[in-house]
Amino acid sequence: MNSKTTASTAKPTRDRARQEEWRSRVPEARRIVEDVAPAIWDDVAASRIEGVPQPWKELVAAMRSEVYAEAEKQAKDRPPSEDETVEQLRGYYWAFKVGRVGDMLTYLLRTIRQDIGFEEGATLASMVLLEKATLQVDLELQDGGSKEGREDRDENRHRVLEALKALTPRFDDVHMLRLRALQVAESSVKMTRIPSDDDAEASVRAIAELDDRIDLDRHRDFIKHEQPAMLGVLARSWLVEVDEAFANLDPLVVLEEFAEAQTNARGGKVAGGDGRIGSVRAVARLAVMCGALGFQQQDGEDFDAAVDRARANLLMTRSRFRKALRAFPGSLESADDGRDTSCT
Repeated sequence: MNSKTTASTAKPTRDRARQEEWRSRVPEARRIVEDVAPAIWDDVAASRIEGVPQPWKELVAAMRSEVYAEAEKQAKDRPPSEDETVEQLRGYYWAFKVGRVGDMLTYLLRTIRQDIGFEEGATLASMVLLEKATLQVDLELQDGGSKEGREDRDENRHRVLEALKALTPRFDDVHMLRLRALQVAESSVKMTRIPSDDDAEASVRAIAELDDRIDLDRHRDFIKHEQPAMLGVLARSWLVEVDEAFANLDPLVVLEEFAEAQTNARGGKVAGGDGRIGSVRAVARLAVMCGALGFQQQDGEDFDAAVDRARANLLMTRSRFRKALRAFPGSLESADDGRDTSCT
């Protein structure tokens, strides 16, 4: 039984009687998950950027004025050539402002480390990454701000591109895709459920106690039909973000596979040989069904054998990632090394 279920202790089973109802709710669930929710998120992200505090806007505006003034002064003293435009001069002077912003971020991170109990010299890898990112912006602006560019431009560009590849999901190799799919499976198993009639009635009673104005029949219908369909569509959308091959799956199949898995199971088969226990086996089954994550059923191989092979590969992938994390150096250098490096 999924850990989210509280009213019933019986293991959820495939409810064919409700398949038609679930199927009728899938189009609207897809519209909400795939169209409405992303649009709302984009609006929220845009409003957050526009809603930064006024002092920050004024600081950036002041920096911009200084950049324009310095670039214009240099342009008058030494008119830009065809290979050195006014925009490049602005970029060069922006580099120093980015370095100053980097100092502010370093100050912020130092304050955070103090507040969360870090000892002197200790830090988070993500904090080092942020500091180095501002340094690289500084260096790249310097590089583009002069005719010849920096002597270490190729090195810096290569480092940035390699870091970008590592942090950009669309560049993930198959091992990273499998790790991400495991994370999706673990989250989906915790939230995805097929409620029994007892579950639905328990929810109706609970909501009636909170507000007697709620339409209880409508709430019952939501718990039994709309919510499961929505969870199936949502779980599939998360898998599709990892590997587009998962888009070939019926969202109701995804719903049932994850709903029938157990959050505390190790992934083995049940006594009857039905391999639907544990999040790892659940995502292995789904991957083999659609050929995702590099798992295809081989010639002469039955479905259960393919799932066993996929599950073993998933577990090996996770083990290797954890081993790599343990083997990473315990200390990381900070990024306070060269913001004022001269441009050649």
